[in-house]
Amino acid sequence: MEDINMTRLVWVVSLGLLLCPSAGLANSTGIAGYSGMNQATCTTCHKTSLPVQAYFQGPTYLLPGQKGTYTFTVFSSYLPTGTNAGLDVTGTGGTFSVNPLDSAGTQILSGELVHSTPKKATGGISNTFKWTLDWTAPAINGTYTLYGAGLAGNGDGATTLDGTGATSFKVNVGNCTSATDCNDNDFCTWDYCDATTKKCINSPKPNCCNVATECDDKNPCTQDVCNKAHTCEFPLIAGCCTADSQCKDASTCTKDTCDQATNTCLFTKIPNCCYFNIPCDDGNKCTQDSCNSATWTCTYLVVPNCCKSDADCADNSPCTQDSCNVPTGVCLNAPISGCCQSSLECDDTNVCTTDSCNANKCTHTPVAGCCQTDPDCDDTNPCTTDTCTKNKCSNVAIPGCVPPDSGPPPGDGPVATDGKVGDGPQNTDGPQSDHSNPSPDQGVSGDMATTADDDGCCRVGHGRRTSSSSFLLLVGLILLLVLRRR
Repeated sequence: MEDINMTRLVWVVSLGLLLCPSAGLANSTGIAGYSGMNQATCTTCHKTSLPVQAYFQGPTYLLPGQKGTYTFTVFSSYLPTGTNAGLDVTGTGGTFSVNPLDSAGTQILSGELVHSTPKKATGGISNTFKWTLDWTAPAINGTYTLYGAGLAGNGDGATTLDGTGATSFKVNVGNCTSATDCNDNDFCTWDYCDATTKKCINSPKPNCCNVATECDDKNPCTQDVCNKAHTCEFPLIAGCCTADSQCKDASTCTKDTCDQATNTCLFTKIPNCCYFNIPCDDGNKCTQDSCNSATWTCTYLVVPNCCKSDADCADNSPCTQDSCNVPTGVCLNAPISGCCQSSLECDDTNVCTTDSCNANKCTHTPVAGCCQTDPDCDDTNPCTTDTCTKNKCSNVAIPGCVPPDSGPPPGDGPVATDGKVGDGPQNTDGPQSDHSNPSPDQGVSGDMATTADDDGCCRVGHGRRTSSSSFLLLVGLILLLVLRRR
């Protein structure tokens, strides 16, 4: 990596890294002498714990002085994400050179090909690292061996828990005699020996792969797989997308989009959208919630006279007790007993009262002289006839009636002891003789007797009734006469 901090050379992936005494000064730009040709590899300094494979691919037969292109691969299924790698390659003869495909990442150091910067995983896959390099065969026929070692650092800045691997590859220099001589150790090439030039030909097989990184289709929504038949497969990754059109959830109430940053589908609920009534419930008892099937939107109709608190039920009337039944949303406006706002509300159906409303209270003032029945006209006078006519009282005096304890009627003389009334002296022995003009109320005898009714009022009649005192006086006189005769 271009910006690697030199104090944390976790990817010193050539052979011999941080603090390795035999490696001299360690750095991330590669180091020679640890390809495995002299038995020294990356394990000299690094305590490997992850299984790593390393292998060459390329022509196994070259003519003297002929240049061949080779790949060196480091591979492991156990490497953590973020791991980087490096290499050291050398041979028993010939000359190594930097291939243009890796000119920025490799260099020649002491005749060996090493990395100049740590290698990033091929195609973004964390378990595969590839380098491309050139080797020119020596001028002398013979069998030569290429040695290579690779290191994958786990990124912890230490020389432990890293992965290392080493391999070798034989190349025959000279004329080939058969296809067997031209085996390049690559399943994806057809290998044969040109009969004319005695030169090996290694032709690529179309649609062939050795590792998954050779199957990269640049599509983030496919899993790149190299199967056992060495062909590429690209199964779709569930839930992955590259365009909005790939995100459909069959719901008209969501906006379906693809997040290009994460290649995942987003299903955003459309506000106020619905399929049926239940999703439209706004929790408000004062609205009637429903789903409009024509527009798939929720509607909220206000329920008349609905309330949430007592304040919602105010009817501006001083004569009602206003309250809200919160669970049902129904207002209660209970009338206040005896309260009024106008005189019309105070009508007690009594014609003998004047009905009025004062300070929201009804008053019923009696009308003077008004009556509804005869008893209403009772003036407590036993000598009047009390009647009610058209709500007016009439109190007519009874002729000749004298209230109790009021004395004799005007124009009469003193009352005799025998109960007879006259104008002159009274005779105890005989009937009273009246020398004055008879009264119009006198009986047929010309005398007027007084009688006492049960109510104590004096009434005029045609019979005579002696008072109890007159009767006793008469009895006394009779007894006196009887005694004298003896």
